[in-house]
Amino acid sequence: MACRSFWRGLMAVFFVLFFAVEIKANALPIDIYVDDVKNETDLKIYKDRFTLTYDVLPQKIQAEFIRMLEESPLVYVTATREGAMLQAEVVLRDIKPKESDLLGSTERAVAFLRINYQKRSDEGNVTSWRREYKISDVRWYPIYEESFFKRPWWDNFEKSLYWQAIKKTLYRAKNELYQDLAQYGIKGKIIGAIDCNASNEQKTQKRFVTDLGLKDSLKRGAILYAIRDHDLNGYSYHEIKGNLKVISVYDDSSIVEVVHEDEKDPVKLGDDVLFSTLS
Repeated sequence: MACRSFWRGLMAVFFVLFFAVEIKANALPIDIYVDDVKNETDLKIYKDRFTLTYDVLPQKIQAEFIRMLEESPLVYVTATREGAMLQAEVVLRDIKPKESDLLGSTERAVAFLRINYQKRSDEGNVTSWRREYKISDVRWYPIYEESFFKRPWWDNFEKSLYWQAIKKTLYRAKNELYQDLAQYGIKGKIIGAIDCNASNEQKTQKRFVTDLGLKDSLKRGAILYAIRDHDLNGYSYHEIKGNLKVISVYDDSSIVEVVHEDEKDPVKLGDDVLFSTLS
């Protein structure tokens, strides 16, 4: 891919990297507190045969949900609820296992989870909502016996399809929460344009320079959203006008390539960009 204005693009990157340009991104890391998990079922899982007084299943569910939430570099799970923007409480309402003595038969596990959320705004207002999940997992030709019914130790349960059903439920919950928080993230701006035109009738995507970089946990291959802000009856929200793929990352800047844009309002110099939880 040829660029006629190679030196112009190079100077744009040089300008961003070596000159003090005071265009600061609006950093909005998402602090989440995950409360202790409630196990409302009769199913109790213990660490081993010598520890039959403490159910470890709530702790394992909490740890797995935290691990999934922190897959986004913009999400930080706090140890205390003080100061957290969002609080989440997982409730294991039921799990329905079906044992089978027939070799090679289908076995199914169904997990019922509820997650209660509380979100605190900058003004101190609290919004509450909850989500209900029913997720199943199926195994054909089990490669090991589901022995935790007789020996409910964690080592046995971790390998079972019942734990897999719970993990699938948590993964669905994580993805839906990311969707809820998609408008949050790190806000930056397009501060440079690279004139990369086509040659020999070869189509070339538009490229820009943004003020988001490694300092913002940005990585090559991430997707930024070019956004326009709207205000409706006092409620501000972002509308996506284009998708930008990060092709190069530096400490305080990045080079992005337009993947998709609104034909009526194309991506341009000066546009705001959002590094979202969905990026």
